[in-house]
Amino acid sequence: MRYKVQFRGSEIAQNVKIADKFMTRFIGLMFKKKMEGYDGLIIKTCNSVHTCFMYYKIDVIFLDSEFKIIKVLTNMSPWRMTLPYFGATQVLELPGGQFPPDATKGEKLEVVCIN
Repeated sequence: MRYKVQFRGSEIAQNVKIADKFMTRFIGLMFKKKMEGYDGLIIKTCNSVHTCFMYYKIDVIFLDSEFKIIKVLTNMSPWRMTLPYFGATQVLELPGGQFPPDATKGEKLEVVCIN
């Protein structure tokens, strides 16, 4: 399945993968030189992340079950770790600098299946 993500009426990612199985959640973006064949990753059942074994910066958007923003971390460098953000049930990871830095808690993303 392919998804697109919209925020404030603009498309911010047009080919997003969902990581909802143990291995896809475990591997995430580790060991990948870039997001190849997709431009975003949603990790389900997640409220903290790390960027160990990653090669590039990412934007990390913590979301609740209705895709409302809990916390935004932009340009998170490799080899970093976040605190757990209680209330977050999933995380959207994008290439660094792609998500609007002025996004605020409570704003909502629209995630649409395009298959």
